[in-house]
Formats: sequence, structure tokens, C-alpha cells
Amino acid sequence: MKMYINEVGNLSLCEANEIDELIQKSQNEIVSTTHLLEHCRGMIDQLKMLDLDNQLKNYNNQLLALLDELIAKYIFLGHCWTYLGDPFSSNEAYSSALKLDQNNADVLTFIGRNYLQLGNYNKAKISLSKAF
Repeated sequence: MKMYINEVGNLSLCEANEIDELIQKSQNEIVSTTHLLEHCRGMIDQLKMLDLDNQLKNYNNQLLALLDELIAKYIFLGHCWTYLGDPFSSNEAYSSALKLDQNNADVLTFIGRNYLQLGNYNKAKISLSKAF
């Protein structure tokens, strides 16, 4: 044990032991933190080696494919309603597809066609002009 001297002189044995314990605890924490830092640096190096950009692109492509699939299902539903002679329900399905892709020319054309069938020429003109 080291001998510690404070402003008034030598510390008591109890005070010196407490200081030694604090020093030892601090050193242990420094060693632990250093190991953790080294571990983190190793993980960063490993992550750099992984092609995370490519994985992100793959996930994005999968998401876009699912979005296209959902739009196609709404279009199919709209076609079914059109076949059954219900242009109102058909346009609801097409509008759901349009919420996912506001510039989808096919959907805008189907909506415009339904508005023509309903005799709403202004809305038909708006939808068809957006489609083209």
C-alpha cells in the first residue's frame, strides 16, 4: 500500500485503504472500458466488411415489390367490381391503389373510364389527363 499524505499530514490506515480501493476500482473500470472499446472497434470493422449497403438495397427492392403487388391486388379488386357493374366500389378499390402510387397511369385510366361510365365527365377528364 502506498503512503498518502493530505494537507494535514498522513492519512489514517482506513482512509488509505479506501483510496486504494477507489484506485483499484477505477483501474478495473478503465480496463473494462478499454476491452469494450476494442470490442466495438472490432465490430465496426466487421460491419464495414459486411455489405450493408447491398442488404439495404435488397430490402428496399423487396419493399417495392410488395408495394407493386398490393397495387396490383387493388387493381384486380377494382376490375372485379367493374365486372359486377359497380363502378362506385370499383373506384374505391382504384383509389386505394392510387394512395400507394399517385401517378399510376393505369389506375388513373381505370378511374377515368369509370367516371365516363357514370357520366361525370369533369372527373373523367381530370383522371385521364393525369394518366397521360
